Amino acid sequence: NAASEDWTIVVEESSGLSRGTAIQPYEAPSQAAPLRFDFGATTSPVQTDFLQVVPQTIYNATRGYGWATRVAAGDRRDPTTSALRTDFNSGRNATFKVDVPDGTYNVRLYHSNPLYFGRVPYNAQFFTVDVEGTQYDVDPALGIIDPGETYIHELSVAVTDGQLNIVFGVASTAFMIAGIDISAGALPTDTPLVAAGDPLDAGAAAIGVEQLQSVAAEAAAWWTATGLTPAQAASLAGVQYAVADLGGAYLGLANPATNTIRIDDDAAMFGWSLVTGHSSLVTGHWSLDDAQMTNDKEPMTHDGVSLLTVVRHELGHLLGYEHSDDPDDLMAPVLSASPARAASSPFALDPSALTLPPSGTSDAVFADWGQDDLLEEEGDEAGQLQRLPSQSPDLLAAVLVQSGEDAEEAAVPRRSRLQRYERDLDAWFTELAAESQEGEG
Repeated sequence: NAASEDWTIVVEESSGLSRGTAIQPYEAPSQAAPLRFDFGATTSPVQTDFLQVVPQTIYNATRGYGWATRVAAGDRRDPTTSALRTDFNSGRNATFKVDVPDGTYNVRLYHSNPLYFGRVPYNAQFFTVDVEGTQYDVDPALGIIDPGETYIHELSVAVTDGQLNIVFGVASTAFMIAGIDISAGALPTDTPLVAAGDPLDAGAAAIGVEQLQSVAAEAAAWWTATGLTPAQAASLAGVQYAVADLGGAYLGLANPATNTIRIDDDAAMFGWSLVTGHSSLVTGHWSLDDAQMTNDKEPMTHDGVSLLTVVRHELGHLLGYEHSDDPDDLMAPVLSASPARAASSPFALDPSALTLPPSGTSDAVFADWGQDDLLEEEGDEAGQLQRLPSQSPDLLAAVLVQSGEDAEEAAVPRRSRLQRYERDLDAWFTELAAESQEGEG
C-alpha cells in the first residue's frame, strides 16, 4: 500500500522462459485505471493500450493474470476490423484469472467472429460464460456473433478473494473471446472531441453519411500521406462511420477498440463547414472569385466547424494518438468554430501534398464515389453504422497513385505543375478577352 516501493521486475519471453530480473521503484496505478486484454496469437496485432494474451499466457502470481489451462488461438487477418477483433482465443471450459483487490468491478467482454481475410465467413457455436458466478449465453441462433460481428457484453461483479475468475465455455461449450476490459470505476468509453463557443440559437442543418463520405476519404488520404505502419493502415481501411445526434457539445467520438467513429449530425448546433481548400475532394467546382463551390453549385460557407478537421482528429485516435495539451494541435480535445486546424500540428502537411493533376485515374475515382452505395456493416442493428466505399484500400490507392499515362507529368514537381496550370488558365482568359473585344469591334 506504499506510494512507491522497490519491485523486482522479471522479464520473460512469451514462451515463459525467464530472461532476467531488475529492481526498480514501482507505484501502483489508481484502481480506476482499467485493465485491458487483447486475446490472439503470438504473431497477430495487439490493440493500442491493451495487454496481449496468447495461449502461452498461463497464470502465475508474478504476472498476475493468465489462463489456468491451455487454449487455442485464431487470427483471421480481417482487414475490415480492428486489431482487437481480428483475432481471438478459443477452447472449452477454460478459466481466465486476474489478480485484483477486493471490490466491485465493471467488466466488458468482446466476443468477435471475424471474417477470414475479410471474405470467408465462419459460424460460431453456442457457449456460456461465467464471470464470478454470473452467467450469460452467446447464442448465434438469436443473431448474436454472426460472421463478421462482435458481441459485447457488460456486467458488474463483486470480488471477495483477491482474484477475478472468468470461465469460458461452461459445460464444454466452444467459446471465442477477443478482448476484456476490467475497471473498478467507469469502463473505457469513446474519446470525445468537443466544441467551444456559442451554438446557433436556431440550430443548424444536419448532415448525413452521404456528406461524410468524401470528407472521410480525404481525411484517410491525408493520414496515409503522413506514413503509416501496416497495422495503422489496416485500421484505417476498416473504419466504420455513423452520423447521429451525440448530444451536448460533442462533435465526434472515436472508439479504437471497435474501430468506429461517430460524428454529430449538426456539429453540436454550430453547423458543419465542408470547405477544405482547393485540394479538397469535397468541393467539386472551381470558383473564379476564390469562393469554393459544392457539387450542387451552391456557395459553401466558411462559417461553422470544419468537418475535415474533426474526421482527421477522430482518425488520429484510431491510429493510436491521444489528446494533445497544445490547443492548436490537431489532437487537441476542444475545437472552435473556425477554419480548419492543423497549421501548427506535427501532423500538418503542405496543402499541395494531396493536390491531384487532371487524369483519367482520378476522374474515374471521383465517378466511383458518386455511384457506390454505402455498405452496411454487420453488427449494426439500426443500420446506421456503415463502412464508406471511399475507405477501400484499392480506392485510396487509386487516388494517391497516378496511372502510367501520367507518369511523365508526375515527375514534374507539384508546384511547377500548379504554376503551369495557372499560366494556361491566364492564357485562356487573355484569349477569351481578345475574342470578346474583336466581337465588339
